[in-house]
Amino acid sequence: MTKLKALFAVPALAVASVSAHAAVDVTALDGTKADVALVGAAVFAVLIAVAGFKYIRRLL
Repeated sequence: MTKLKALFAVPALAVASVSAHAAVDVTALDGTKADVALVGAAVFAVLIAVAGFKYIRRLL
């Protein structure tokens, strides 16, 4: 039984490795880089504003 498993494992791994190197379409991802950066910057600005507000309230 183990020889049979080994016999079928080699072709299965060969087929799996070929499909792992297939080309992936990334044209839709290229356009979203600016949107993601804009949202990230907005979230970071809100975090900085909240931290600054808490810091100023603590000083007063």
